[in-house]
Order: sequence, then C-alpha cells, then structure tokens
Amino acid sequence: WDSARLACVPFGEVLTTSHQLINHANQYPHRDLDKLLHAAEVAIVFPPGYNLGHVHMVRGLIFGVPELNLERTNAHGVKYRTVMGNVFTEIERCIRDGVGFDLLWDLDGVDTASYRETIRVLEDGNVQMTTNGRTQSVAGPRIPPRPSGKSPTIALTVEENRVNAPATVSAIAHLIEGDAQIYFSNQPDSTGIHHNDRVAWEIYGPNPEDYRFRSLGRSDTGVTENPDGTYTAKAEFTIDEPGTYRIRAATTDLAGRSAVAWVEVTAR
Repeated sequence: WDSARLACVPFGEVLTTSHQLINHANQYPHRDLDKLLHAAEVAIVFPPGYNLGHVHMVRGLIFGVPELNLERTNAHGVKYRTVMGNVFTEIERCIRDGVGFDLLWDLDGVDTASYRETIRVLEDGNVQMTTNGRTQSVAGPRIPPRPSGKSPTIALTVEENRVNAPATVSAIAHLIEGDAQIYFSNQPDSTGIHHNDRVAWEIYGPNPEDYRFRSLGRSDTGVTENPDGTYTAKAEFTIDEPGTYRIRAATTDLAGRSAVAWVEVTAR
C-alpha cells in the first residue's frame, strides 16, 4: 500500500491510517490471535491457479497477462469468468449475511474441518456445500438477496461491424441509470484523481488468448451526459489482423447492480 500509480494513496493518508492502526493495537494489547485466526465461519475453496484478480482491471492484478483473460475456457469447457463469478457470488452472500469467511485454494491436505460450512467452487461450474458432514451440489452459486430497484442498462454499437485490417474501430455505449448512480473508475490519473469513467471496456480476439482492457484513468473519460439524463461513452480499438473480435462494455451502479453488452466486429 503506497503512493504508486495503481494505489495513489496520498502520503498524509498513509500516515493517518498508520497512526490509527498503532493506536488500535495499543488499546488491545492482549488479543487472542489464535482465536482471530479461526474467526471465520465459512471456507470458500476454489481451484488452484484461479485468482481474485482479473488481468488489467485492478482487482489483484495478475501481472497484466492477456492469456489469463476471463473468456478462456478450462478443461471442462467452462469459462474462467463463470468459475470466478461463482466464487464472487458466494463471497457476496457471506458479506450480505454478515458472515466471516476465508478463501482457500483447493490444495492437497487443505483442512476445513474447523469451519461451520465449506463451499467448494468446482471447475465444472458446480458448487458444493458441506455442513455437519453432509454435502450437496448445485449448478452454480446461491444468489443472495440483492437491493430492489431498477438496474442500469447499457447498449453497445460500433460504427462498422466489418472492416479491413488494420483499422481503428469506434465503439459507442449508451447508458441509462436506474435507481442509483452509475459509477466505475479503474485507476486514477497522473495526479491521483479518480474520474467516473462509467464504463469498463474490453476487447477479445481474434485468438482465444488475445485480450485488451482499455484503461482511461484520466480526466478525459470519453463520457458525455445527454440532455435527457442518459450517457454516451465512446472508445476506440486498433485492429491489426483479420479475424473476429468481441468488444465488451460493462457498467455498475452504487447499489451493486450491473449491466453488460457485447458486439462483434469482423476484420478481413
């Protein structure tokens, strides 16, 4: 946790938080660290090698390796996005229920006997729950109750669906807010300021390992607010070789409701 570009925590804030942590530790000098270590009630176990990060989207950056993109499929023909989506949904369920949890890789010898419940996310897309020695398997995660209200919507278009490579493709996202403000910020600009980009842009293809995340991170977010209260966002992608490309635009609001749109572009 430092003031590097991807963290951008002002030094004054680092000092303030450090002092708060020191004061907190001094107020509780006789903490039962072993009890704290085993405070979680639930163990969420998922396949080795899967990670909470996602390439360039600053959720535990996986070294920016395009080959690890979430649209790749595993040996079961299931997308990595599906497997990790199951993990995140079970995490969400625990958070919304106020239940402490630990995250564990499903390695040989991993011991979950001390947990009230063990949730095992499998590579085939199924999820197993073990409680009091009884195990049941379901096709996907258990969706927790979520805030009621209208979700945002997003529609995606491109100026041309068929181009001659090399080419620059312009994609346009049309956004409508629901009952909460749309907000997405990938990383701060060079001065440490986060801007509301509102849209996360990705492009996949033409090969399965080919992936790019379009990081804005500057004051010019490419988003325009329209007179009717909707938003229009624009992004450009360079296409260098023939093949089929898939552009993904996603948004979310402050209540945690999301929307996704895809469009294909064929390069000759």
